[in-house]
Amino acid sequence: MLVNDILLLVHQLDRDSVERVLEAARMRRDYLSKTSLRVGDTVRFDAKSRGIQTGQVIKINPTRVKVQAGNITWNVSPQLLKRVETKVTA
Repeated sequence: MLVNDILLLVHQLDRDSVERVLEAARMRRDYLSKTSLRVGDTVRFDAKSRGIQTGQVIKINPTRVKVQAGNITWNVSPQLLKRVETKVTA
């Protein structure tokens, strides 16, 4: 099934069904966010008033990811993390 087919079906749903679809989409997004990260990955996130932080994933919990950035350990929602590609030099 293509995305366009799914979108056409969504337009036919009632309010309760749309809420169920939204919850399923949120759960899938959360799952994909968490499974794409591994302990040791270098990540970046916006800490608002403290600016962009870059650190390493040290633990992945069910709802948060612990990131060590300098001497601070942050508990961050996985949706806010962006993996930083590290270049390997020979």
